[in-house]
Amino acid sequence: MNIEFFIHIGYHKTASTFLQQQFFPFIVDKYIFLNQELLELITDENTSIDIIKHKIYNKINNEKNIKVLISNEALSGSPEENNKKKAFLIADKLHKGFPNAKIIIIIRNQFDYLLSYYTYRVAIKGAEYRTFKSFIENMQKNGLIEKLKYSELVEYYVKKFEKQKVLILPVELLKLNSTLFFNALNDYIKYNQSVTINTKKKINASTNLKTVINIWRPINYLFSISIKILTVIFRPRKKYPFMYIRYSFYKTKRFFTPILNKIFKNSKKINFIQNDTYKKLYKIYADDNYKLQQYLNFNLKKLNYPSK
Repeated sequence: MNIEFFIHIGYHKTASTFLQQQFFPFIVDKYIFLNQELLELITDENTSIDIIKHKIYNKINNEKNIKVLISNEALSGSPEENNKKKAFLIADKLHKGFPNAKIIIIIRNQFDYLLSYYTYRVAIKGAEYRTFKSFIENMQKNGLIEKLKYSELVEYYVKKFEKQKVLILPVELLKLNSTLFFNALNDYIKYNQSVTINTKKKINASTNLKTVINIWRPINYLFSISIKILTVIFRPRKKYPFMYIRYSFYKTKRFFTPILNKIFKNSKKINFIQNDTYKKLYKIYADDNYKLQQYLNFNLKKLNYPSK
């Protein structure tokens, strides 16, 4: 059985949903999005990789001489957890189970990532009610700031899989030069170039308008308090209880945010204030991007990444 595996490990907020819905399924013989069950098995250090391989091979149905692409941005670790070790544990398991796989890593300007993650949690999926400043301060405590030092995880994958089997692409290329972005993927995967890709279709689009963000923040606060009250009353065992209520709330936000964007289209945009925190983060990411550059065929400085 000659199966060529490609594994897309993320990161979050790097057009993952777009690639998973509009691109990956059409360029390989078999596309597998890791569902929550498989993801939990991979992140559980007590679960054997053989169990995971068995489930994945079952999805392949004993087909031969095919290309298989596995994807889930959470393979790079969760932005919600202060657990850097988990991302390396996942890398170890993937290498043990699929030692000849080729890895795909999509990165994003760290400041744009943080801003996008915040606004997405406020306006689309989540109940974020803190100010952006408070959010950044908290992210320094829970590990997301560290997680965005891409070079550490990239270097680990390079050591595991070898440099020629790890492709790192800046998501900014998708917007600035989509042809260059997809050509780089084609050189790596060697898919059928006749695939039609609609790069104008936005998925999980959020907002960066201050007024819209400030409308949702108090609503999110009231929603969070309501969930806490329900949790005290009913004492559910699940980590994230009342999922039906949560997703109904998110669905409501997805509906109203585009409307609010149109109404307040002339509102000021939320952005980083260039204070001491910004300067500190800039230095951290500039130093890390300098290390990362050796694994890239694209100049991060020209793409406006924090750079020395």
